[in-house]
Amino acid sequence: MKKLLFSIIVFFTINYLSMGQPLIGQSQATQDVFIAVGTLNTDLVYKVSGKDGRLYQVYIGTKLGNIDDLKNVRDA
Repeated sequence: MKKLLFSIIVFFTINYLSMGQPLIGQSQATQDVFIAVGTLNTDLVYKVSGKDGRLYQVYIGTKLGNIDDLKNVRDA
């Protein structure tokens, strides 16, 4: 299970970087990008910050009803 989750994270990270998005240290996007990975009972949500271009884990836990609700949560 850990290998599958790691593979999915690597896949999405490579896809994000290959989409022509600016790298850290270059001009940054102003909008956050959310990446959701889920199973039948669990969700894992990452956010690529538009401010600094870093990847943050936003949520891990039981299945979410709507991932858009996380966009309104204030940064910790």
